[in-house]
Amino acid sequence: MRITNWKEALKNYNLAYEIKKKELYPNHRKIGRALNCIGNYYKVIEDYVQAMKFYEDALQCQNDPCAQAIIQLNICIIHPMNKNYDKHYCHATFEWSKRILLNGDHIRIQSIKLLADLYNKQGKKQKAIDFCYEELSLYEKEPSENEISMANILMIIGELYEDSNDQKIQVLDKALSLLKKNMHIQYATTAKCCFMIAEYYHKQNISKKAFDHAMRALEIRRKIYPDNHSILIETQTLIDTIKSLK
Repeated sequence: MRITNWKEALKNYNLAYEIKKKELYPNHRKIGRALNCIGNYYKVIEDYVQAMKFYEDALQCQNDPCAQAIIQLNICIIHPMNKNYDKHYCHATFEWSKRILLNGDHIRIQSIKLLADLYNKQGKKQKAIDFCYEELSLYEKEPSENEISMANILMIIGELYEDSNDQKIQVLDKALSLLKKNMHIQYATTAKCCFMIAEYYHKQNISKKAFDHAMRALEIRRKIYPDNHSILIETQTLIDTIKSLK
């Protein structure tokens, strides 16, 4: 996927899908791969209904065991994102993620977030935080190779901390410093981290830092999200709110 231009990515994925449909039988493994890629696009722009449709179609193809497992993991991830939290799905996703090595380890990171969110939803916030720190410690054994994974887990921890806790901004700042070194890979995640920091400073009435981080988030997000996407609207709304208080 072209990380800095998801609209262009969707165009290319659809083009590849149409070509493959003409050349291959309907449930060929390459068709499954194309459907999974389109599902990934809809997942990142948070259209989970469409993402689920493409993942379920991909699951019907003749996938190799690894591809089949990845599609199943994507479905497990989409299920809780639709707010239908289920302990079985969250634990199943986490266990599956241990068996598959993926570039950037993104499936495992998402499964960690799902399980942390589940604990938090059950009123076990400290258990969620402890679980994340335990997972973080595994990646910290080889920090130079795991900067992206570490940054993502730090952001999960940042979401769990209350705004009144100084540790919130500490973990978010650390995450952003790691992401800046890998922004070409984690464009959207960097924007999200900037937005989270902007929200924190806004709630602390530190307008200059809030505005600077919110503007950086908007600058990045404009490059990757469709016009009028809810994430762009949310970011602009925060900026307008900060400006009104200056």
